[in-house]
Amino acid sequence: MEFKVDPNAADVKKALSEGKKYRIIYERNACIGAAACAAVFDKRWEMASDNKADLKGGAEKGNGIWQADIDDIEFEDVKTSGDVCPVNVIHVFKLETGEKII
Repeated sequence: MEFKVDPNAADVKKALSEGKKYRIIYERNACIGAAACAAVFDKRWEMASDNKADLKGGAEKGNGIWQADIDDIEFEDVKTSGDVCPVNVIHVFKLETGEKII
């Protein structure tokens, strides 16, 4: 599935005004429960009873897609959690430009 972030969208502008700089988009339905994300950044990821990761502080956007906006403080840890995911279901975008980082 292809995801995009529109830097001109109202929700993005609101997030930017709140100091958020990045958006996590997580495909929970495709998670295989490897728990790598939770192992490297348990502040944002925890394993649920169905053996899939939950995005702490995220909001479900429908069809198993979860989203959260973050600031610079969490960026490196979130990026690492996406890098270690064996099925690449964690995506990170730069809100200001819409650039996909992971």
